[in-house]
Amino acid sequence: MAKMFLLKLALILLISGTTVAQDMKRIGDCWIRSGTICAGANLSGANLRGATLTYAELPRAKLAGAKLSRANLEGADLNNADLPRANLVNANLRGADLRDASLEDARITDADLRSARLRGANLDGAVLRDTVLSDADLTGASLRGADLGNAELLHTEFIDARMQRANFALADLSGASLKGANLHGANFSNADLTNADLTGANFEFAVFTGAITENCSGCPALQPR
Repeated sequence: MAKMFLLKLALILLISGTTVAQDMKRIGDCWIRSGTICAGANLSGANLRGATLTYAELPRAKLAGAKLSRANLEGADLNNADLPRANLVNANLRGADLRDASLEDARITDADLRSARLRGANLDGAVLRDTVLSDADLTGASLRGADLGNAELLHTEFIDARMQRANFALADLSGASLKGANLHGANFSNADLTNADLTGANFEFAVFTGAITENCSGCPALQPR
């Protein structure tokens, strides 16, 4: 019995040690943990699936091609970070600072970016299907060819954003501001633009088939649904 107890205890300690080691993972000089300070760190291609990086300081970090699916980056500082082709599927970026970040061709589906700051960010070709971006600020951001199909974009700010050929099919843009945005060739099929503001936007060749435009400022005149 004593031998069995010792074996079980050893197993528990081994599992606990593994968990601690995972929580304290280090890449170069950067500890992968909540609140870490890794400004300018090179984490390109790193496997950070499910990592806890809440309120981490990662400005100017290099995360090209990084695997960040299910990672928790709530409140993280990723200002000017380099994240092209990063995998952020199911990631939590709520309230994160992504101003002027590079997210070209990144996969950000089913992610939470509520209240995130993305002013001037580059999301050209990014896939943000089914992602929540409500109350986020994308003023002056670039989303050319980005896919925001079925995304939740309530009260999101896209002021002066460049969104040529972006896909907003089935997206909820209720109360969103797209003032002065370039929407040339964008797809708003079956999107909800209730109370949205498209004043001064360029929507030449944009598609609004089946879109809801009740109380929408600047929306094109559509036939009743």
